[in-house]
Amino acid sequence: MNKEVNVKKYTWDEVQSTIENRVNSSVIFFVCFTKSNDIDSLTMLNTYEEVEEQFKHNSNVKFMNVDIEKTNIYKDINDSYKIWQSPKFIVIYNNKVKRSGSGIYPKEIIIDFIEENLE
Repeated sequence: MNKEVNVKKYTWDEVQSTIENRVNSSVIFFVCFTKSNDIDSLTMLNTYEEVEEQFKHNSNVKFMNVDIEKTNIYKDINDSYKIWQSPKFIVIYNNKVKRSGSGIYPKEIIIDFIEENLE
């Protein structure tokens, strides 16, 4: 776990405005929701970084990380994305959730979830 994790952090407002921007309608967003000092979140952040590395040359795939404690998104029971725990990820394309997952996932499955939305 000593590996530096580079998945860029965003505020929830930044994520929502980026996803909703029409300029980004052809972008596949991989948004991960994590918590500081949580072993499962740290484990998955390393996995998310490996997945991001797979797509680093594809400008149509964007990775975003949100700390659920800083945004308090998990306290909003009316949130349409249902982010009530971490780690969680969602794959969004054309402003629609295409896939989501909670807990520990192997990178191969996450890569498949992203690739199935590439044209």
